[in-house]
Amino acid sequence: MAILLVIFHLLAPPVFEAVDSEGISVEFDGFNTSVLTFSTEVSLTVEQSEFQSVFFGASLDNQESFKFKVPPSKSITILNPDNQILIDTNFDGIYESGVTSFSNFEIRFKLNGTTLNDADASYKLFTHLTSSLEVTHYNSSSEDNGASFKMIATCFPIDTDNDGIVNADDIDSDNDGILDIIENNGVFYQRYRILTKIKMDMTIYLQVHLLLILMKTGLKIT
Repeated sequence: MAILLVIFHLLAPPVFEAVDSEGISVEFDGFNTSVLTFSTEVSLTVEQSEFQSVFFGASLDNQESFKFKVPPSKSITILNPDNQILIDTNFDGIYESGVTSFSNFEIRFKLNGTTLNDADASYKLFTHLTSSLEVTHYNSSSEDNGASFKMIATCFPIDTDNDGIVNADDIDSDNDGILDIIENNGVFYQRYRILTKIKMDMTIYLQVHLLLILMKTGLKIT
């Protein structure tokens, strides 16, 4: 269930000329990078948005490309069921067709076609519990180019007592002095009894099995 929706906009400047390391004038794509940081790790779904402004429309065009990046210890996945986008899976600058899904800490993609509006867009990006998301919008057009995405937070850890430890890792999530394992309606104790019985049964089985081996082989334990 989605619990938070944010629409963010990107506006990349046009191509520009600069001198490369060999002193040659080269044309580079204009680009704009935005970094979104979160106070707690969140899982996100990112989709193309219908938002448009006086600066740009709601559709993407083939003069744009994008880089979505999360911390190296995390991953981001893109699903492309209808081959609407081209994905650079090995970061060599060549965008490949027919890639229906790809996961990494960095995703680079561009449109497979001329234009794509939000109503027809079926590709989506997903992150799992990340603390930041970096988005770079590249533009190979001679004019400014804009894009808009909607970011849906689908899951984020809860810290009930605000002690900096999320409930999943907190042995006393409400800080009432009673361990959560005790407040869990006795389920833990029931499981503990079951596990203890299994352990005892296995111990007895192993002891009997060892005794039979000793009897057959004539070996003795000293």
